Amino acid sequence: GETVWITNGTYAITNQITVNNGITVRSTNGAAGTVVRRAGPGNHRIFCVSHAAAVLDGLTITNGAATGSVPTCQGAGVYMTAGTVQNCIIVGNAAWGGNLGYGGGVHIAVTGTVQNCTISGNTSDKYGGGIYIATNGLVRNCVIRNNSVGMYQSGGGVFCYMGGVVESCVIVSNSAAGGDSGHGGGGVRLYWGGTVRNSLVYANTANGNGAGGGVYCWS
Repeated sequence: GETVWITNGTYAITNQITVNNGITVRSTNGAAGTVVRRAGPGNHRIFCVSHAAAVLDGLTITNGAATGSVPTCQGAGVYMTAGTVQNCIIVGNAAWGGNLGYGGGVHIAVTGTVQNCTISGNTSDKYGGGIYIATNGLVRNCVIRNNSVGMYQSGGGVFCYMGGVVESCVIVSNSAAGGDSGHGGGGVRLYWGGTVRNSLVYANTANGNGAGGGVYCWS
């Protein structure tokens, strides 16, 4: 139930920050003034959130590099199994794991909420360049833009697997390299479930022979 306040500045970290208690980590003056980034040369994500009452609030989360094997190659900005991420800018993170990198910006592995965030310029080599949602995740009131996935992969902006809800979001200018009709979803890919509602989806692309420049549903 405590709050950890972070003052203005750029914080270069050499290992992921794990939030596994019910605390709030909050900036004093909003995301624009408080940046948490990976310091090289080692590769690691920025945050791992694993408590239902944990909150990240008002941070810029950038330069995460999730590599290696599962799950370390997933969720380069934030990897979540519970909790809430809100009022954050999640930008310029990359998940690469030999076609196992799910969620360049955010990976919701079990449950969790991402709200009032900008998710931009993230990449993955498999699914969900911006955000990957499994089963019970919720993404709302977010701007998801300029994210991408590699060749023969899906969900440049968002990938939903067997559930998840995206609501009241703007999903714009994301891309999936596609490569064949079984892949695509430049904006959103829904695979065996998932819901998108009350959202604006435009100017997304599925290149090559990929399906669904805006939204691709398959089950």
